[in-house]
Amino acid sequence: MKLQEILRNIRKADEDYQMIQTNDRIAVGVSGGKDSMVLLTALHMYAKFAAKPFQVIGIHIDLGFPDMDFQKVHEFCESNGIEFHSEPSNVYEILKKHPDANGKIKCSLCSKFKKATVIEAAKKYGCNKTAFGHHGDDAVETLLLNAIYGGRIATFKPKMYLTNTQMMFIRPLLYCHEDEINNALIYNEIPYVISTCPNDGYTKRQDMKEMLQTLYKNYPSAKDNLLSMLSNHKQVELWKKASTPVTYVFQPMSQAHALEIAHEWHYEPPYDFYDAKADPEDYEELIDEKKRGNSYFEALVNKELVGFLTYYKQDKGIEIGIGLRPDLCGKQLGADFITQAEAYLYRLLHPNRFCLSVAAFNKRAIKLYQQCGYEITNSQMRHTNNDMYEFYDMEKFV
Repeated sequence: MKLQEILRNIRKADEDYQMIQTNDRIAVGVSGGKDSMVLLTALHMYAKFAAKPFQVIGIHIDLGFPDMDFQKVHEFCESNGIEFHSEPSNVYEILKKHPDANGKIKCSLCSKFKKATVIEAAKKYGCNKTAFGHHGDDAVETLLLNAIYGGRIATFKPKMYLTNTQMMFIRPLLYCHEDEINNALIYNEIPYVISTCPNDGYTKRQDMKEMLQTLYKNYPSAKDNLLSMLSNHKQVELWKKASTPVTYVFQPMSQAHALEIAHEWHYEPPYDFYDAKADPEDYEELIDEKKRGNSYFEALVNKELVGFLTYYKQDKGIEIGIGLRPDLCGKQLGADFITQAEAYLYRLLHPNRFCLSVAAFNKRAIKLYQQCGYEITNSQMRHTNNDMYEFYDMEKFV
């Protein structure tokens, strides 16, 4: 099979967002449509030449829509050595009993059921991750839907850890366009099943798709630029209201949020130095509740995890460590976060000084700490991230 373009994009998405790790067993949710069938085929091929060993299986949830024949899909998977499972469900019957105001089935409810049932089946077959075939055009359409109908700038994440089900959810086709997927499917004669969902082709998402096709026809460069825009966070310029300060709620760190920080938070180079997995000792302390003890706290805003705080008692005060969620870094939130973190620890422990250690290369953080009243008191070499690095000790009297 010739899937070079799809495979290149999958590898880039994997490298950029660290979607796949050694010995993963990944369940691809197979609706039978073009996207999921190309994803299953390409990810199966990617597993053959990737530097890290991992396994891929296909899982189809029979939602109950009529006249959908998966015989050719089963035959294709068997002839290509792809493990494939089909699981029954009563999703369609439930959807028909809970229609929207116009008597149609609810797409949002269907999406939740599909995700939940695929994850349940993935666990049944020993998988630790699930993958869906959402591609780059889907991401841009989601951005427009959120902007037009929700008044917010947001799209789905490349990967996310679902704390309720303790499952990592990934989207390896993130950098692929729909026409590339269709071409790969036709050229390689990959079978697919036409959806018989009564809403297919009559949704707000379809409206976005048609609007974008017109836009791309008139402005061809917009197609790639809109997709690139979704990860170009360094050049985001939006309004920020001075009258709405952020208030952080600190509380003991839950295991679910510790795992989210450990597995999902990845910083842009050179700040990937601070990824949890970069230092095995720090990583083990973070994910182990006993090692973590009561010295780790999560920071929430509107019940959403946005940062963390940790401390270690010293004779001269307490040493603190803080971190903001990667997508919030560089957005001028650091000073308020530090100030509120200090206030929380002061109420808790009443130290006479705060101490911290920061990598010497991190000029941005050093400047921020100095703005918050910290002074450099010492310089030392420390072994971390499998190498020796210079660190500055900084402290602040309270």
